[in-house]
Amino acid sequence: MLKLKEYFRSKEFIISFVIIFIFIIYNICDFMYYTTGKVDASFPELVNCFSFWRHTMYYNGGSIIMFLSPFIIALLSIGNIFYKFKGSYFKDLLLRQSYRKTIIKEFLCSYLKALFLFLFISVIVFILGLCLFPTDIPNISFYDVYISFDYEGVSNPFLYVFLVHIALILYVLVISNISLIVLRITKKMTVSIILSFALVNVINYVISNISSLLSSIIKNNVIVDHLYLFNIYEGYMVQSTVYNALINMGVLSIITTLIVLFIYRNKEQVVRDFE
Repeated sequence: MLKLKEYFRSKEFIISFVIIFIFIIYNICDFMYYTTGKVDASFPELVNCFSFWRHTMYYNGGSIIMFLSPFIIALLSIGNIFYKFKGSYFKDLLLRQSYRKTIIKEFLCSYLKALFLFLFISVIVFILGLCLFPTDIPNISFYDVYISFDYEGVSNPFLYVFLVHIALILYVLVISNISLIVLRITKKMTVSIILSFALVNVINYVISNISSLLSSIIKNNVIVDHLYLFNIYEGYMVQSTVYNALINMGVLSIITTLIVLFIYRNKEQVVRDFE
């Protein structure tokens, strides 16, 4: 209970919560205005809990949250590790506990601190939508309509929302791992947060553009096209299909987790580097 209070009172949580809360409230107001003022008269069937959730989480202010999410995740996740490495807490703890168990526990704590805020807000927004709007979705798609909801490739909209949250969990894990990798190199919290944000966008650019180089080597157009359309942010907001997002985030989460475990494996070196 004490650790939860410390988490909610931490400046990292307060800053992150305020940023997300402002844009979420703006999007809720925007949805209400738009549906009552423009869409409701023409397409009332499109106003449902799913379109409310999707619009609130991903459009307008939601797209800004998505863009800032690597910064927010890094802020929430690496602070847990950084302050313990820099102080005497970690060294004192290692005198009584094994390094492997301790470091894995701290990693899990970092992941949960970064994940909680995004997952909690998304679930609350969806529950709010269930309370305010119907669950009926028309068997048609209006791609030019502001609040349409499409769950392509999934048989049930509730299943789609569930899978999107699984992709979000994997996305947070990937970004947290990237920030932990950068922290291991820089040993500075502020620099690591900024570089983690920049690195995510660099990775996006490199992988999506490497397809042009691979097209002459790899004859499999499916792989080349997949790399061309690759986007780390798809773990936050599905831009193609939810299964594509799950595959990308699943592969990246495995790769980045293995890298984190590898570079933090040496207790003496890690402790010495952060002194």
